[in-house]
Amino acid sequence: MMKNCHNCHKQVSDIAKFCSSCGIKVVTLSPPSPSVKTSYITNLITTNTQSAISKTIFLLPVSLQIEFRKLLERQNCTPFALISEQDTTNLKTKVSQLIKRQIESDSIKYLCIIGDWNDVPPIRVDNLFIDDSDQYCFSDALYACYEQYDPEDVSSAIPSILVGRIPSKNINTLSSVLFVSPPPIDLKKTFLFSVSAECWQEATQTIISEFFSNVKPGNLIHDPDCIDQIPKGALLTSPLWSEVDLKQQTEGHITESFGIIHFNVHGGPDSPEWVGESFENEYEEIFSPNTITDFNSALLVSEACYGGALGYDSPSVVESFFENGGHAFVGSSTIAYGSPYSDINAADLIALHFIKSIINGSSLGEALNIAKYELLVDDPLTQDITNKTILSFNLFGAPWHQRVSANAPLNRDLNQSSGKSVLDRVRSRQNSSLNTNNTSFISGIRENYRSRLPVKIKKAVLEREVAWEVFKKLKDYDRINQAIINFGAHPNDIHVESLISGDNKGYAVYVPSKLDNKYKKTMIFITNVDGNIRKTFISKRKK
Repeated sequence: MMKNCHNCHKQVSDIAKFCSSCGIKVVTLSPPSPSVKTSYITNLITTNTQSAISKTIFLLPVSLQIEFRKLLERQNCTPFALISEQDTTNLKTKVSQLIKRQIESDSIKYLCIIGDWNDVPPIRVDNLFIDDSDQYCFSDALYACYEQYDPEDVSSAIPSILVGRIPSKNINTLSSVLFVSPPPIDLKKTFLFSVSAECWQEATQTIISEFFSNVKPGNLIHDPDCIDQIPKGALLTSPLWSEVDLKQQTEGHITESFGIIHFNVHGGPDSPEWVGESFENEYEEIFSPNTITDFNSALLVSEACYGGALGYDSPSVVESFFENGGHAFVGSSTIAYGSPYSDINAADLIALHFIKSIINGSSLGEALNIAKYELLVDDPLTQDITNKTILSFNLFGAPWHQRVSANAPLNRDLNQSSGKSVLDRVRSRQNSSLNTNNTSFISGIRENYRSRLPVKIKKAVLEREVAWEVFKKLKDYDRINQAIINFGAHPNDIHVESLISGDNKGYAVYVPSKLDNKYKKTMIFITNVDGNIRKTFISKRKK
């Protein structure tokens, strides 16, 4: 039996994984809306991809340049620039100069990095924000910031052009990620499932219930033995769900193409596996690079510490994700922080606003930028954790791809005057941004947020005796004290900082890391000046 390649329309075998003519991965696409012609969709995807690549700078290893150029030529794609350097320390300067010369002409919209951290290293930034075990934050976005990064203003780390990395040198993988675009689909039905540490299920429910109406409390599934298959929109909690359970329930593959998957679990710097955690601090491996071997062009968003880290002795989850058919991935290069409760923050907000923006029509690169700006204006007293989160979360995939609603018009003019703010237009857009002035668009988003950015925070570490007196007088002292005990720490070991940002005043209560024979975590409380809890942070790290 034969079928046609959706890209070049040549016949391919029914069992073929890649088209022998164009090299594109053969995928089973959901049927288009009856009101939309299939040929028009195919042409739109091809034209948009070619247009995007013509405005893209590619950073790639020298060893791949010839083969990669041939790949683009086979698709009739001409990039704005291919940049390779034996001495990778020159890459940042070279790219910044090129962007700065072209920024006004809107000739460059995207930056796409090819390869892992050994091929093209991320920009390393000193961790000046949180006293944890991370000496540096690792950012791909800083390659696309033509102005100097300013630690006093972390918004300078949100790029003017859109950035993504494909952590592979496999030509078939690169073909699939670069050239295969999601077809028009019902965006409200694209969320497949979320996997959460049991102790963070309240935060995870808060996240996923905000962007999908089909996610209900009944979708919370603690026990894998109570279902025959994972229902759409399910929230699976670990450690009752283990890596073996997830592999068996999915049979190692994702059945629906271009779905969205979310993980709110632990990760670590020494090995790529992710683990869940119970309310009683019991741990279980929930995900590894081999749990799913066919992602069917999925988008995966991970809140795990080091969930987006490369450089392990074996392939990371991210690298395996793309080699196994994944399409896009968002994750942190360092320790990540979030809330166990409904007052979500940090990594939780990145996940929430990234997925909301994707559903509202933003491209992958735009969605991560918007999520970072939303985080910037969340709470002025949480700036330290906010800054680290913004610097550490990276996009993997081609930054121009987007998911288009099958129910929306494909030719809507995004530049028409609607009386809405820039952010409102971002949230309501339903079609491609490739025909708009992308640089001006992103600049507009930046200016929209700049007026709302908090005043720089001032901190002062309180002496031990003063800190203890302040701590005992906090309105939420009993609640915090009990949480510290449940966390396995001792109140005598806390340290306290006073915080001031404009008219906002309060305290940060840092709880020392918990260390048993296997796992290590950190808890932080942010209170107002009276001692009422504003935010609760907990790290998502395993030892």
